[in-house]
Amino acid sequence: MANILIAPLGVGPTDSKKVRKREYRKADYAFYGEKEQFETPFASAFLVKKLDIDKVFFIGTAHSLWEEVYRYFIFKGGQEEDSEYWSDLVDKVYSSNHAVVNVTPQDLVQTNKAVDLYLKKVNPQATGGTQSFIISYGLEEKEIWENTDIFWEIEESFQDGDNIFLDITHSFRSIPLFMYLMTDFTLMLSNKDVKLQGIYYGMLDVSDELGYTPVINLGSL
Repeated sequence: MANILIAPLGVGPTDSKKVRKREYRKADYAFYGEKEQFETPFASAFLVKKLDIDKVFFIGTAHSLWEEVYRYFIFKGGQEEDSEYWSDLVDKVYSSNHAVVNVTPQDLVQTNKAVDLYLKKVNPQATGGTQSFIISYGLEEKEIWENTDIFWEIEESFQDGDNIFLDITHSFRSIPLFMYLMTDFTLMLSNKDVKLQGIYYGMLDVSDELGYTPVINLGSL
């Protein structure tokens, strides 16, 4: 049995000159109504800490912020960055786009290990087993069906007794919707005893108003 966080990964915001910054802004995440805050650019890092997550399944396009995932989690896990690996990953990510996919799951094995190091630091009982999945942009029906196949691959990774948590904070707005629908659909058809335990969203747009970024659980829906 494992607690698995499924988190989509985007490409980061643009500045006033429409320049892609290739990083998420830091936010003081906290569950709404709780005082304890956790500063991080990744909502997933906050949820890992709060939910005793064993492993993370990241979902993103080849142009998503994979290089930042590696750099953030290897640092927070207390390990030294492999600059050659990071540089090579940057080249592959930056040269990827909708039509050109230069990043494969194999390229992200070292990134997955960096996340697992962080998981162990936060929760020494974490099993590890983080995986990263490359999806299409989902611009047409063909790409949507290709992404559907990825979610069946994810379902095959589940084991009896697993608890699934969804983080829908980052990435294209269409991806969290698709991710929820496919997770719910595959679990309904699965013969495994796996439960969707929560759907979490970090409300970055109200950060200035509240003085922190509230993370809400939409699971009651």
